[in-house]
Amino acid sequence: MNEFSRTTDERADNPPIFTVTSAENIQSLVVSGEIDVQSRADLAACVDDLIGERHPFVVDCSDVQFISVGGLSIIETLSVKARRLGVPWTLVASHPVRRPLSLLKMDADIVFTDSTAEAVTYLSSTAAPEETLAEPMSA
Repeated sequence: MNEFSRTTDERADNPPIFTVTSAENIQSLVVSGEIDVQSRADLAACVDDLIGERHPFVVDCSDVQFISVGGLSIIETLSVKARRLGVPWTLVASHPVRRPLSLLKMDADIVFTDSTAEAVTYLSSTAAPEETLAEPMSA
């Protein structure tokens, strides 16, 4: 996945911006602005791209000022899918994202970190080397 930024609509209020970067072989999706009914499909597409690569990743929502229930649902679905596929990930979340996830009990399987740097450190220590994943199991 290449680095990119995208503004999803022409709203004057606070349209979200999605930026994907990579550091130490860990992808980071940085989300800023507001996640609402107009932008949740873009968030879903971005997280689907990340999990589809099946590498550890970070979703950084530290600059999100508002997230709708639909956006929260996308994060919860992402958590379930990542667990099922065995893809490690973390969420960096501001209060407007973390609090409703907690109140709605959607955060049971989410690993929260305080920054993208902390998330990269955590994921680097938990990810198995690719050579290990490719080796056949011995009898």
